[in-house]
Amino acid sequence: MWVIGVILIAVGIGLFFYKKKVEDKLLDVKYYDQTDIKSAVETCLSVSQELGTGHYSQMIKVSAKAHSDQPLVGEFSDSPCVYYEASVVHEFEKLVERKDENGKVHRNWVGGTEMVGSTRQGGLFHLNDGSGDVMVNIDGAKLTINSAVNQFKSSGGSVNFSFGTYYPENTRQKRSKGYRELESNIPVGQQLFILGELNDRSGTPTITISSEKKNPFIVSIKSEEQVISGLEGKIKGLNIGAIACGVIGVIMIIANFFVK
Repeated sequence: MWVIGVILIAVGIGLFFYKKKVEDKLLDVKYYDQTDIKSAVETCLSVSQELGTGHYSQMIKVSAKAHSDQPLVGEFSDSPCVYYEASVVHEFEKLVERKDENGKVHRNWVGGTEMVGSTRQGGLFHLNDGSGDVMVNIDGAKLTINSAVNQFKSSGGSVNFSFGTYYPENTRQKRSKGYRELESNIPVGQQLFILGELNDRSGTPTITISSEKKNPFIVSIKSEEQVISGLEGKIKGLNIGAIACGVIGVIMIIANFFVK
């Protein structure tokens, strides 16, 4: 019993430190003032003209719509977007054998999944908030985006995708049910909340992941208010979990000395 108690206390400590990271992220979101793209880009260009390219970097917070002159087409959604993640998962059943306490063998078909393949496309696009336009490169960002496609399909034969091939497998030990197509994307025109670093390292004012690792990079389809509310809810849940694990862990350790 005391071993479980120690594990629970360790989990509680882990939750406490993770809560601290989420609190720091919340403070970052609240700390920076939202700005308009026109003013931010003009400041960046002014510094670039005076000091040369590569000398400007500033954390900014904006709310703007995504657009592209050459939008992508979603792998499965077939809709115009500026970024998408797509994958295919093979769903199957596997025959599992186990012996009970009497030595009798039981055979059951148990469901399982395995990745067929995945891909990511895009991520460098424009943002416009009505005041101006700026490039963004979402590589390395904490993404919250649309789940556009989640559909199961059965097939008795192989199916090719741009990133892999689904092969059904039917044996005495394993039988294929089919495959699941998954896609998440950022549609053209999607309103985004972004907290990141505006810099001119590429020669063009672009919002990217910060050169300072401690700085956040958030790209979300949720509004600033929703992001803040979500973080506050997560902090509350982690706090309750940390306290509960710690208290229960201590009780179990103490109870161990009285249970013989």
